[in-house]
Amino acid sequence: MNFPPSASNGEPCCCSVMMIVLLILGKPLAYLTGFVAMFFAIGWFGPNVLPLLTSRIYSFVSEYTLIAVPMFVLMASLLDRTNIAKDLYNAMQFFGGRIRGGVAGADSGGRRVSRRHERHHRW
Repeated sequence: MNFPPSASNGEPCCCSVMMIVLLILGKPLAYLTGFVAMFFAIGWFGPNVLPLLTSRIYSFVSEYTLIAVPMFVLMASLLDRTNIAKDLYNAMQFFGGRIRGGVAGADSGGRRVSRRHERHHRW
């Protein structure tokens, strides 16, 4: 059975240097990590690794639970660019600022209200 060569020959250093250079050139992180991974996989295992790579990528993309990640990032971006997050934090600080642990208390209180609402209104 043929095993790939060990990674002690400098491949981690080449991988890191390649990623840093691509980041400096302004490439998006998601694309450059995929490119570097494919580059080194093909370099180690040869072109016969392409079907394995495509099947793994398809299995990751078709995962239903991962749909929450881009939606969470979109929500955070919208809250940040419209200054809603800053306004919410300022309101929490205004109402609970003089109380010890005021913002943390407002956060946990909001979670309690949300949980109580979920309990009474099951979908």
